[in-house]
Formats: sequence, structure tokens, C-alpha cells
Amino acid sequence: MHRALAEATDPEVDPDRRAWHLAQATSGPDEDIATELERSAGRARARGGLAAAAAFLERAAMLTREPVRRAQRLLAAAKEKHEAGALDAALGLLVAVEAGPLDALRTAEVEYLRGQIAMAQRRNLEGSQLLLAAARRLDLLDAGLGRRTHLDALVAAIWADDLESPGGLRSAAEAARAAPPGPDPPRAVDVMLDAFAVRLTEGYPAAAPALARARELLLALNNRHRLSKAPGGSGSAAEEPARSSRSSCGTPNRGMLWPRVLYRSRATRARSSDCSSRSTFSRCPTFSGASCGPQLG
Repeated sequence: MHRALAEATDPEVDPDRRAWHLAQATSGPDEDIATELERSAGRARARGGLAAAAAFLERAAMLTREPVRRAQRLLAAAKEKHEAGALDAALGLLVAVEAGPLDALRTAEVEYLRGQIAMAQRRNLEGSQLLLAAARRLDLLDAGLGRRTHLDALVAAIWADDLESPGGLRSAAEAARAAPPGPDPPRAVDVMLDAFAVRLTEGYPAAAPALARARELLLALNNRHRLSKAPGGSGSAAEEPARSSRSSCGTPNRGMLWPRVLYRSRATRARSSDCSSRSTFSRCPTFSGASCGPQLG
């Protein structure tokens, strides 16, 4: 039946439906159909259909004979499942990914995605530990990506509100300080990572200039985003710091992580009078506070 439906579907009018029916009619590996499903996944994602994109990619993986390519498609499907909010399904796909051949970069990607899922499931300390492991692995492979991941790990550690545990706030901050240096000129992510890592390891006075610069960059990025969304505005996805405060699965989006962390810190300002104590270290206002220095905004 699926074969007949595929033949009856115009590939120009509805290529995605045709690719799906062809896939359903195929029992063994078929790279041509798997490639068509990947294209369908891209179109589905562009329309905002994350669940559909995940389904296309998962089916493409099932039709893939070559083990490395199969693992890549399973990992891509797991990422789409995560973004669609199907967290348990994403974890199930990651088990299948880990059963295949993985190089160091793919291993880091799996750790990173597991960390994101743990954060979405409110397993904050575990998420911080996984993200930190991924960041350390990426330090040796891609310094730029590693620094972005260190920033995510640091945010996760702040949400975990644990100072001393492995993968906790102190470990994440010290690892960020030890990460390879960023490019020159630095990206916004590099300025923010360095500023907050210094703030959490050396204190507010040492970090004040870098924090002020990070704040200025964050405000500039948000202003640029607002202008790009205005009628007649322009802007790329790479420049967009904040689409919404949360992704579809409930995890804070990368662009909004720091504003939300700052808000969380300020919300507990009245309970945080000693930034050096274990109980208040991670709750001390990041930019400002009663005992941390003057308020910068």
C-alpha cells in the first residue's frame, strides 16, 4: 500500500509525503531514500515541525547501512526529539547512538545532549556534570565550541546551586578558567565566560571590568535582536540572543540563560549576605549585591 501511495504522490507537490511512503514500503537499507528523508527533515524543521523532523531522521537512520552514518542520523534525530520535548525518546535514541561507532567529537555531542536533557528534567547537578565533561572533551577538539559549552556548564552549575560537588559551581568555574583562550577579538560568549569565571573564582572586584563589558555586550545583542525583528529590520540567527526564555522542552534557551540566571541571583539577594560562604556562594548576585560591590544594572 505504501508503495502505491508513494507512486501516486507528486514529488514536486508533496516530496515529504512521498519520501515517507517510500520509506515505509522499504524493509532493508536504502541510502537514496534515507537521503530523501534527511531533506524532508530539513524542510520540516524549517516549518517548525520538530517532531516530524525527528521522525524523518529516525526512519532515515533505520534505512542506513553504514554504521557511522547511521549513528550520525540517530544523533540528529535525538537532538530533534529533545527540542520537541520528547525527552525520554531522545534518551532512548542516545542509547542506540552509543551502541555504534563514536569518535571523540560525537562522544562529546552525546554528553552535551544528555546534559541538556538532564537540565530539562530538573536533574541540575547531573546536567552540570555532563556538560562539564563535554566541555573538557571539546577543549581538545574545538576550542571555540568548548568555550560555548563551558558557558552552558557554568549556567547549569548555577542552577544546580551546589558549590563543592564534582561538576558543581566551583568545578565548573575553575574548568572555565583553565579552558583554552578565546579568539581575538573575543566573541560575546568569550567575554561572558571569562567574566563570570573570574567572578566566581576571584570575587567581584577582580571581575568588575569584565562584568561591565559582558553586560554591555549582552544589552547590545538584545538591542540588535529587537531591531532585527522590527518591520524592515534584518538580522541573522547567529546574532539572535533570545527567541524566547525557554525552548519547547522547557530548557532555557542559550541566549536567555544569563538574563535568567541574573534574575535568579537577584531574587535571592536578601538571603545572600556573604558571597564567600558555602551556602550563599552560588546565590550571590552575579553582577551586584549588598556585599559584592556597587550595582551595575
